[in-house]
Amino acid sequence: MPGGIYTALSGAIATQRRLDVLSHNLANVNSAGFKSETMVFREIMATGGDGKQDKSFVAPAGISVSHKNGALMASENPLDCAIEGRGFFAVKTPAGERLTRNGAFRLSSDGTLVNSAGHQVQTEDGKPIKVIDPGAKISIGTDGTVRTGEEILGKLKLVYAKNPEYLGRQEGQYFVPNARSGIMPSGSENVNVSVLAGQLESANINAVTGMTDLITVQRHFELTTKAIQVYEQIDSLAAREIGKAV
Repeated sequence: MPGGIYTALSGAIATQRRLDVLSHNLANVNSAGFKSETMVFREIMATGGDGKQDKSFVAPAGISVSHKNGALMASENPLDCAIEGRGFFAVKTPAGERLTRNGAFRLSSDGTLVNSAGHQVQTEDGKPIKVIDPGAKISIGTDGTVRTGEEILGKLKLVYAKNPEYLGRQEGQYFVPNARSGIMPSGSENVNVSVLAGQLESANINAVTGMTDLITVQRHFELTTKAIQVYEQIDSLAAREIGKAV
């Protein structure tokens, strides 16, 4: 079988992975706080029978997340929050504490402040924020303090990552904190995380650019699959010619 088919096959696999990432981005274009992803690749040099590295392959090397801020959108929900600049909200999930830029908050049936997935929004003291009177007017300050009138119900846990590129990714809107990411509370090292109530951060995705990239990569995938078919035809033809010679 011609060696080129392996190069073409590696390209097809890599392109398929990139298509998956681009499709995932576009599927979340309307998800508040979503951060777009980019597929990262690396070149692999293969050694032939003569000891020379004369074959090149492409392989996925991971996914890079863009932490660029999305545009702010006004919301009619006073519980919706956006973060200005750097920083994250913290939420309590079954898998542990997770960080997010999605501040689409609401009250659960028992009056607890939760996010759109129903997970409890974390506070600095670890206690849930509960609103007893569902008709009470709730306000959220720029420092994350939640009030009903003059009564303070709690303060949102706001953090930032010194090295956000090391944060783990989970379920699209969540990031997993770890030692390498350097999670710090708001106010550390003169970095203050500010909250903008009544607003949401849109996904940092340009839908037009994303669709154009998707079409371009789809065409590239078609070309690589055609190349594989050509190599298969060449291999089949060579086998028949060898059979005739024998």
